[in-house]
Amino acid sequence: MNSNELTREQISSVPCPSCLVAVGKGCVLYLGGLRSGPHLVRKLSAIDALERKRAHLVHLSRFALWARAWLLERPGQDFDKHLTGLRLDGNGRK
Repeated sequence: MNSNELTREQISSVPCPSCLVAVGKGCVLYLGGLRSGPHLVRKLSAIDALERKRAHLVHLSRFALWARAWLLERPGQDFDKHLTGLRLDGNGRK
């Protein structure tokens, strides 16, 4: 991903490591004024966060395909029995 392809919302979705502003706020100068654009480090952090999110979603979709194939390989079994008690909150706990 190129830093020119990022929107303002994507860039401001991560905190700035240079000026330490919070998520959703604009970067500031050393003396406290607003910068005309974000720091380069913030842009790179946003790119890294978006790529990690994309990789996580790809991993989840591959797992969903594997789980579906695993369930379909078992003819004659009740699928509800396998799905009972599963929670989709990401904690992996029942």
